[in-house]
Amino acid sequence: MIREVIMKKILFLIIFIFFLQIVTYSFPVMGARSMGMGGAGIASTLDASAVYWNPAAMSFIENNLVTAKIDFGIDIMQNMSEKITEFNNLDSEYEEFLYSIENTTLWNSQENIEEFKNFYNKYSDKFMEFDNGGVGTNMDLAGGFFFNIKGTPYVNLSLGITALSDIQFYSRTADVSILRTIPLDYLSMENILGTSNYTQAQAEDAFNNIILPILNELNSGNSVFSGDERQYLENYLYIKYVENPFNTYQNPDPENKIGIINNNSEVVVDGILLNEFIVSFSKSLEMDEIMGVAVGGNIKLIKGYNYSQVFMVEQFKDDETDNGEDNVFDQFNDPFEGSTAGLDLAAYMKIFEKLNVGLTIRNIIVGDISWDKKRRKGYS
Repeated sequence: MIREVIMKKILFLIIFIFFLQIVTYSFPVMGARSMGMGGAGIASTLDASAVYWNPAAMSFIENNLVTAKIDFGIDIMQNMSEKITEFNNLDSEYEEFLYSIENTTLWNSQENIEEFKNFYNKYSDKFMEFDNGGVGTNMDLAGGFFFNIKGTPYVNLSLGITALSDIQFYSRTADVSILRTIPLDYLSMENILGTSNYTQAQAEDAFNNIILPILNELNSGNSVFSGDERQYLENYLYIKYVENPFNTYQNPDPENKIGIINNNSEVVVDGILLNEFIVSFSKSLEMDEIMGVAVGGNIKLIKGYNYSQVFMVEQFKDDETDNGEDNVFDQFNDPFEGSTAGLDLAAYMKIFEKLNVGLTIRNIIVGDISWDKKRRKGYS
């Protein structure tokens, strides 16, 4: 009889192993994802570092034992404050560059062409780092307590309460167009092509080095400009610098369309804060020296705050007009708010105190968060 029972359990074990994740080491009910920890107590939340939690595992907490646990984790892609400092430094570099171009007439010299290219590349690279979503941070804080109520020798009821905060801030998009980062003064300077001493070859050389890349961008399909605005800029640049390069007073410079000072370059930074209050439950189905099996679940109440802020280039500059608000996090106000609830289901098995097998089905029931519209006017 005992042999048949053991054989049935071994067969059940083989089937269970075939379908579920197997981990050959035992881990606490909560653990740090950032340290690469796993276990049969697998994750029930999408946090970066805080809780590896299978609620069914609570049945394996010692009887009448109350366990408390707090975890904190942080995952930084790139330091956002560092990037803001770099923008502050670019402010002074930009002023030096403008001073340089306003006090030279050698616009077709290779030295000035290279200076412009280096400035543009450095400035646009900063935007691209934001544009690729490579700047941001993910922070998590979780804590809770868990206890086991002894029922019969084979049936225990376990309960747990967990509080989890998951904070994510990351960049979403940025404008890296040449026409958004090139100084308007540079394109409008009379000295680019307006000197009668220029030969046709010199004019063509200046055009190829400065204007042609801009026209190519406008025609590439990747330009931030489109429709009538794109056509206007293309015509403006072509007529002024190709057809009539020596008529510097024809076609006034377009207002608020090109250049750093009067541009629409921006960095859009999104953030989300999720606070989860989790009530976990677990019920053991079988507990003996060979095998323990339990099922459980999480009932989750989720409160969320959704932040989004558009930063114009000028807001990153460290001058008397920014009111000292260079810290991105200080400039988030009036977030969207929303709440929802969810349900996880889980199973957990332990064999001979050596092998642990767990399965968690997250959000088997979950509602969407409907963000309210209580936002400050001017932001979306």
